[in-house]
Amino acid sequence: NNDGSTTTRTTYSYHTEWSEQRIASERFHYPNECVASSGRRVRCENPEHWPLESETRYADDVHAGDFELSKSILQHLSSTKPVPLRDSGHYTPPAHVPPARLTHENTHVVGPYMSTARDVDRPRVGDMRVSWRVSSATSVSIVAQQRDDGFVPWRAASGRSYTVMLVDEGSMSADEMFDQAMTTNTIMAWVLRLVGFLCMLIGLHMVGSPLEVAPDIIPFCGSCVGEMVGCAIFTLACMIATPLTIITISLAWLWYRPIFAIPLLAGVGLL
Repeated sequence: NNDGSTTTRTTYSYHTEWSEQRIASERFHYPNECVASSGRRVRCENPEHWPLESETRYADDVHAGDFELSKSILQHLSSTKPVPLRDSGHYTPPAHVPPARLTHENTHVVGPYMSTARDVDRPRVGDMRVSWRVSSATSVSIVAQQRDDGFVPWRAASGRSYTVMLVDEGSMSADEMFDQAMTTNTIMAWVLRLVGFLCMLIGLHMVGSPLEVAPDIIPFCGSCVGEMVGCAIFTLACMIATPLTIITISLAWLWYRPIFAIPLLAGVGLL
């Protein structure tokens, strides 16, 4: 602006999209209203109740050979395939959407979906489309404790709460499943360690961040000095976060991996 002030203008845009969860239109900037391209506010309210919601169901009686597969095992089977649909040929677009319930009369088949929309490329707010998918697994490999004609997690003899229940689709040997589980655990452990380091680094940097703006009061070179101070604070935060992360990891290893933990702690102590 001419007087040196700054004006911020926020523009809101709205579009229709398919969503498995209800989008709360009452939380829009203008509750239950959309802003048209002309700037005019129009009524725009998403229905609160739907005849169907997305869900996963598991069959009660599933067998692999002579063994029964429980729900906890079925939850590990992730590969799916669409269920073929057949159009009834008696589709009439519902007058109000969403309808109280879905029937063959108010839906028609569009690709893998049964939809209430006459034009799936330009659906009305409240139109629905539904698809079904089933597991495509034809074989399953399990590492667990056999009990009767089913499987339960194997519990360690030490009495601690260590259990093993490994499930993979396809035919795999026990060694392959254990190797895969150990690789997954190792990757997850290092990811969590990295996240812990980043959280510590960000926290330490935020503690010192007020010092970055302090030099702004210095005429002419205040911003440059502030950037230098910011780099110094970040470097110092790295120097503090790194040994603290190593100490935290080493303390967790003292019981299980003392041959690694003790040298690490000694190295940090020497630093």
